[in-house]
Amino acid sequence: MRARPEGVALSPPGASRNAEDPALPEMRTARLRLRPLAAGDEALYERIYCDPVLMAQVADPLPPAAARDCFTRIVQGRAPRWRLWVMHEAAQDVDIGLAALVTNAQPRKGADVGSMVLPAWQRRGYTVEALRQLATHAFEVLGLPMLVGRHAATNAGSIAVLRRLGFRPVPVEPTDRFDARFDLRWELTAAAWRGYMAEELAAEKHSPGHHRGRNPPGA
Repeated sequence: MRARPEGVALSPPGASRNAEDPALPEMRTARLRLRPLAAGDEALYERIYCDPVLMAQVADPLPPAAARDCFTRIVQGRAPRWRLWVMHEAAQDVDIGLAALVTNAQPRKGADVGSMVLPAWQRRGYTVEALRQLATHAFEVLGLPMLVGRHAATNAGSIAVLRRLGFRPVPVEPTDRFDARFDLRWELTAAAWRGYMAEELAAEKHSPGHHRGRNPPGA
């Protein structure tokens, strides 16, 4: 089966926020340590963005030299709108992917959220887990009004993830093309997120067997 990027697969960025920026903290979930992309992560970055299978529904895979150039600019922090985290599986002590927030130049439009997970770690709920934590950070710490998810219509995994997190599909305007391959757009407002979290907490309270943050099959 062809591996698919889960969540929203973001095109390779040209630059990112410096890992020491306080707006890019290390975060933890039940299974993941989300740490800012750093100089020692070049091999992971290249492994993801140079892989034609992982990139099939995102963009053309980068040549190694181009990936190294992008990575160098990322860790130098030349573009403050980009925030990238490494998804580190704590129990296995291994890096399994990247997650990102890309704030819009117009603050009222919030940020794009996305992730790229290595094939061996897909369909285990890690994407939902990571993006839930990024959403909490975006709304409760950064104070963003909205998150946007974009992906190819053929990417069924992305649809499941975004629905699970409470995103709703919205029309894609011709002038709003983030990437030609991303023909579906989803939005999640801060108010909708808080309602989603309230429902999760209520379900956990009233159902002893309920695990908050449970993921749908294949997410």
